[in-house]
Amino acid sequence: MPRLLGGPVYRKIWETPFGEIAEFPAVPLRPDTNSLRFTGDVFLLINEGTFSSATMLAATIKDYELGTLVGEETGGLASNFGEVYSFALPNTRLVATVSCKRSYDQTNGLTIVA
Repeated sequence: MPRLLGGPVYRKIWETPFGEIAEFPAVPLRPDTNSLRFTGDVFLLINEGTFSSATMLAATIKDYELGTLVGEETGGLASNFGEVYSFALPNTRLVATVSCKRSYDQTNGLTIVA
């Protein structure tokens, strides 16, 4: 087996039986009070050129009512592939990468509409 990178998170992913889902429950945290924190209105401009992480940001702002989306429907789906795993090929020692996680936000992978 290739050397595992990333510590316990990767270990849990690689030790999860094929066909099963490795779950990582999230615990929401409330930030400490900070007088320098921005408290004004937030507006995010989106359009058909909004893809990838920008679409995930738009979905998060919409889902958690953190601001107002302005513009047109995003061009990318609110899903992404992440947790890139790097390894060296045995014969050439070239470094290759593969994604081992796909995630969706609460929109179930749909495009985001302002």
